[in-house]
Amino acid sequence: MSMRKLCTGVALAWAATAGIAAAQGTVFNEQWTGATSPFLNFLPNGGSTITSGVSDAGATDGKVVQLTLPAFASASPNGGPNLMSPGLYKFGTYEARLKTANCSSQPNTGAINGFFTYVNDGTDTNGNGIADNSEIDFEILCAEPNVIWLTQWTDFQSSPLAMKRIFRELDLASGTIRQTCYSEGYGVCTANLTGSATEGSPSTLTAIPGFNSSTAYYTYGFTWLTNRLTWYIINPANNQKIILWDYAGPTTRITQRAAYYMFNLWHTSTGRRRGSPRRRRRARRSTC
Repeated sequence: MSMRKLCTGVALAWAATAGIAAAQGTVFNEQWTGATSPFLNFLPNGGSTITSGVSDAGATDGKVVQLTLPAFASASPNGGPNLMSPGLYKFGTYEARLKTANCSSQPNTGAINGFFTYVNDGTDTNGNGIADNSEIDFEILCAEPNVIWLTQWTDFQSSPLAMKRIFRELDLASGTIRQTCYSEGYGVCTANLTGSATEGSPSTLTAIPGFNSSTAYYTYGFTWLTNRLTWYIINPANNQKIILWDYAGPTTRITQRAAYYMFNLWHTSTGRRRGSPRRRRRARRSTC
């Protein structure tokens, strides 16, 4: 997909975000009624803005936090806004109600919305010869608001390039699972997990007809355990919880390291390699 420059600003909005880190006994629910948050630091970059307490009738309590990526933002994860927890979290449930940036007026814009956990400090605690990259992602390209990318990393280093991750690509509007893979390289499906009872479940996807992440608020979440990782979405039309991926494969493919809880929006000029690590990512969005 050819991506174009971001000619006008776009914004991502969150209506609510919650986190439960069972291992640390931490539970929080941020409703964005104040100018700042005790749970997430505001990291605007490259002329981006992050504004909490914005009025939005679509929010459960009428307030959201909005991340805005300006026009002509640099093509880099560092070129936009991030929300980032002050500390690290581990096993538990992470959930956010958000509406992604709307690029309908510039449909080929290379902008990426992210809801994720992440840490990479260069150490190799699992001893496999590759730097640990603890990361669990929801990612939605602004140019494809009907598609969700789910990725989970255990390892990544840039020099020499090496990685270990699992990923799934879903078209929620049509109920299509495009691919489910274990990968050790960019653009590579090292092992096709389709049909696996433990790594490719569910094998079918309940569609949300007309799903467009940029025109309505949806609740996204994942539950992270030592031996299982389950991504889901809640359909606001009927409150149905739809399981997007229930991964229960080898524990070596499930990150065991605590990570920062983050949200962002950023611009790419070429179309980001889906499921690439977030270590330099910055973006704009809002949640209620």
